Amino acid sequence: MATKLVTEQMVHEAAEALRAEGVEPGLNTVKARIGVGSYTTIKKYLDSWKVKVEHVAAVQDMPLEVDARAHELARAVWAVASAQAQKEAQAARDAAAAAVAAIKAELQDALAEIARLERFEADYAEVQTKYNELKVETDVAIARATERGLRADMLEREIGIAHDDVRAVREEIHALRKQTAVETQRCAEKLVRLERELSAAREEAAELRGQIAALKSARK
Repeated sequence: MATKLVTEQMVHEAAEALRAEGVEPGLNTVKARIGVGSYTTIKKYLDSWKVKVEHVAAVQDMPLEVDARAHELARAVWAVASAQAQKEAQAARDAAAAAVAAIKAELQDALAEIARLERFEADYAEVQTKYNELKVETDVAIARATERGLRADMLEREIGIAHDDVRAVREEIHALRKQTAVETQRCAEKLVRLERELSAAREEAAELRGQIAALKSARK
């Protein structure tokens, strides 16, 4: 489940509610009221609320001519800020889209790596089958040698050769198992990292949408 993001509107509404109740809006009281968010984020939005309150108090004492001029300047500033915000939001969306595309590409690479490992495991199974066949052949050779009454030194030599072959196959199987474990671990770590990056990109996109919504709400 995605973590709920704190918006400027949430902090402002909590501060207004606390002030209406006769409680001084502060970091602790606001955080307790909204129930989420870091102190850094809450302080930033609480500071903007205080500036807004001070501005409203100053505007109430402002002469009508000055107030009209201030509104005219505010509209001009808002037009510039809105245009800039739209550019920044578009840039953020483009960056997020590029990040998601890169993550998808890495996921495709990871899937290709998994497919390679699966083929590797199939090769390992084939080696295991060859080992079993060799063991059967060795047992048959020993049985035949015993039946034919071969000399002990010849039998021991053939058995030694067979054991060397078996040992070599076992060493190859051990090396294949070790390589498989390393490749599997590396792939798992890569998948975890990609999932974290994708989650971070989603959270950043959600926060951007919240900020854009707050800008639209303030504009209204």
